[in-house]
Amino acid sequence: MTTTSSSSSSSSHHHYNLLLFFFFIISTTTTTTTTSPTTFIYAGCSQSKYSPNSPYEQNLNSLLSTLSLSSTLTLFSNSSSTTFSSSSPAFALFQCLPSLPLPSCSSCIHTSLSKLSSLCSSATSATILLHSCLLRYSNSSFFGHSDTTLLLKTCGSSLPSPPFSFDITTMLDTTLSQLQTSSSSSSYNVAGAGYFQAESQCDGDLSPKSCAECVNLAVRQLRNACGGAVAGDVYLGRCFARFWSINDFYSHKPSSSSSSSSSSSGNEGEKTFAILIGLMAGIALLIVFLTFIRRAATDGK
Repeated sequence: MTTTSSSSSSSSHHHYNLLLFFFFIISTTTTTTTTSPTTFIYAGCSQSKYSPNSPYEQNLNSLLSTLSLSSTLTLFSNSSSTTFSSSSPAFALFQCLPSLPLPSCSSCIHTSLSKLSSLCSSATSATILLHSCLLRYSNSSFFGHSDTTLLLKTCGSSLPSPPFSFDITTMLDTTLSQLQTSSSSSSYNVAGAGYFQAESQCDGDLSPKSCAECVNLAVRQLRNACGGAVAGDVYLGRCFARFWSINDFYSHKPSSSSSSSSSSSGNEGEKTFAILIGLMAGIALLIVFLTFIRRAATDGK
């Protein structure tokens, strides 16, 4: 009798764990967090400073004002200025995510400009990264130049351990592989499989080859550092790659600039996710039914 009672208790406890995991999965599909486009990510400032009222400062201020106006019309622009002195040129670019409306892009760039004055005052060169836009400038041309220097790498909390075998890591690996595959055809790409979404973007002036190399390196670093996490971000000198679980999904739709393979992959991920949820729901209902039958039989005895 004691053995039978222990077995029944253990079985019920196992069923309870399965139900808890099922409700965890359901909660990740209905809970979303939104990241503001202007959330601060990174600031890099040169140690060298320019002199107040110098020709370079005048060229730079003129250039940044022009780019600020351009951000109301386009999501990417790079330019240089020699208006005040041809011997002290300034080079700069800005870029927003393709999913960002122009007014939001302009607001993001304005926020970047305000952070320049507080974080990189008088720096000869600087880079400001916000969640949905970037701004960089220098006294030497960087247009078209590849740079895979690691700027920032962050990983989220560890993936949950389900009470039964469920290969969540395969979903993440598939998502990241999609980014690598599509990076040679578009500077911005999105991907998704199962419980994960991801995106990557290169500076718009990079060649397709340089962009693909940059994103591939970023994804490799994501795999190595954040392969067991619910989210991860890697920012290199001229590109970034990041992924997140469904409950951390920053709600935006892939833009028309995304590659067709990425959009298709995202749709396939959504279909796979729907099928898995259906299976999980069926399993949960079956467990509840079997538990009820077991208890009814036990009470009858």
